[in-house]
Amino acid sequence: MAGLPRTSAIEELHDVDELYEMDNHSNIQPPRTEAKKILHICKELQKMKMTPKVFITGFLCSNDSDVAFQRQYWRTGTGLEGALEVVRAVKTTATSTPKGAAMWKEFIKDEAVEILRQERPPSGYYPNGSFYSSQEIGLPFFTPKAALERKRLLTEEHTPFLFTLLKRTMNDGDEDDNGPSEDRHNKGEDALLNLEGIEIEPSPTPVDRKTKTAMKLNESFPLGPSLCIDNVNMEQRVHTHSIGHQSMMFHGTWGYIHHPPPSLLASVDHTKFTLDPYYTALSHLPDFEIQPSLLLPTYEENIHFEEVLKSQIAQVMYHYIAQPLDPKLAISRKPPPIDPIDCLPPKIQMLKLMEASDNSAEGFGQVIKMIINQIGLKPEEFCSRVQLIDGDLGTSQNFNSLRTLRTPSNFPDHQLHNISFQLGASHTLWNIAQSILTAHFGDQERSNDLGAWQYLHALGIPPEKAIPKKDFTLMMGTKNEPIPNVQPKIATTQWNKTIEACYTKNFSPKARRAT
Repeated sequence: MAGLPRTSAIEELHDVDELYEMDNHSNIQPPRTEAKKILHICKELQKMKMTPKVFITGFLCSNDSDVAFQRQYWRTGTGLEGALEVVRAVKTTATSTPKGAAMWKEFIKDEAVEILRQERPPSGYYPNGSFYSSQEIGLPFFTPKAALERKRLLTEEHTPFLFTLLKRTMNDGDEDDNGPSEDRHNKGEDALLNLEGIEIEPSPTPVDRKTKTAMKLNESFPLGPSLCIDNVNMEQRVHTHSIGHQSMMFHGTWGYIHHPPPSLLASVDHTKFTLDPYYTALSHLPDFEIQPSLLLPTYEENIHFEEVLKSQIAQVMYHYIAQPLDPKLAISRKPPPIDPIDCLPPKIQMLKLMEASDNSAEGFGQVIKMIINQIGLKPEEFCSRVQLIDGDLGTSQNFNSLRTLRTPSNFPDHQLHNISFQLGASHTLWNIAQSILTAHFGDQERSNDLGAWQYLHALGIPPEKAIPKKDFTLMMGTKNEPIPNVQPKIATTQWNKTIEACYTKNFSPKARRAT
């Protein structure tokens, strides 16, 4: 009967046979197959001008005592399993179309929000509430037992639904969901404890796994990717100083892994990047004569450099001063190409922000250790492969100090252990960092803008002072006169003479010797 407990909603259809057998005055033959039983019930509902949805809704929501008696086991332990099976069947049918799936998600979201609104920690002071006054906290508050009790109250009594939802959501999606429930519980618990600041061994994320494989050598090319790092200092400034509440400076390092483009790797000879060509080149050093001409540019390079400078002067003159009457006879505003570079977007992988005690060799060693932990190489493998190509004076000296401590011998037998490196421009990475910060800075005039200025503001750095602005008008000493949109036309010969005169006065060899 409909009021009896059933383990499945479909099994209730088998009671139709019993209903027909109890009716001795009926000549209707009871249907035997499940589909025929369902169709027969649908026809009976049509005769009563009812739809299956109206019948199910009325059966579950009617206030009639007889109808309520028929559904009395639906909300008990013996009938809930069958009731949930009905809900799952409705879910399967509703989500079979994109529109139905969207409506079902919206329905589940509303139900989840309603549950979360009902689950919230009690208000008021401890122990009746969740507010802890700093004036009444004693030593027992900081014991591990008290901390575990607070976590238990929050996760098991006050907000169990939210805790379970977050725990299951943070499970690693790459793992098998059909594994033991205990494993899934431990993974979610570990993720939550990690957010609470408890030191555990975190599971590697897909980004971490990708970073650990980034520095692996490619069998088709002997050189590994480039590793670019630079220092970063962030100050948390406090206006009102007190004990334990003072301005603090964060010394750290940021960096990224730069993979060379495949087109560049395909254009070089791989055999020249092995040890044999290196030893061959070193064997010629005793008889090699260094001529001053080797360090000077060639005639063709000087001509190219002159044309580049004149094209830049012409570009500025064209936009801000005057334009030639005959552009074909004027000095070109496009510099001649020398070695065009492929303009494909670079393939880079960002490293996590690393903390260093200071800018000494010890601090640089801490940075190297954290880099090794991120890229997944062994210390001996990393130290045997790393080679400084470019860097500022401080980084180069620190690198040289660590390398000297590791390989103090200066014998020529250790040719790869004692390498020479070139000091380059230290502002290269600074410019890259400023470009990245500018691209993600956001609009500080809008409070709902989630750009990088929000984090700087939280650290006590005014957004207007985060990026230094240079007033070129004051630097050049010019007046604040607007530049006209349309430039006047001048004779082409005068245009060329002006550019030649500017080059001769400021950029020619004679001008360089005069400074």
